[in-house]
Amino acid sequence: MKLTVFYDGQFWIGVVEQKEGEALKAVRYVFRPEPKDDEVLAFVNGPMLSLLHKCRTTTAVPLEMKKRKNPKRLQREAAKEMKTRPLSTYAQTALQLEFEAS
Repeated sequence: MKLTVFYDGQFWIGVVEQKEGEALKAVRYVFRPEPKDDEVLAFVNGPMLSLLHKCRTTTAVPLEMKKRKNPKRLQREAAKEMKTRPLSTYAQTALQLEFEAS
């Protein structure tokens, strides 16, 4: 499960992605002002799981082989991920399918 919080130019958005095998569920949540740590924690402990359970559509994601990575490589990948777009195309597809379903 992965929670990404980012500013899209107008609102602070939280996107929750959950992988179950080859299926990916994604849910979008709009925070009003810039969320503080305790607000994000309240979201994680509160409505996040209920939103994921309400999600009915999934997107297929290819499985990746897990290998142990060097900690320095993990740091570089984390820094690179912080610079790139916040959502994967799979998450965008899952959000679009959920929007069309509702």
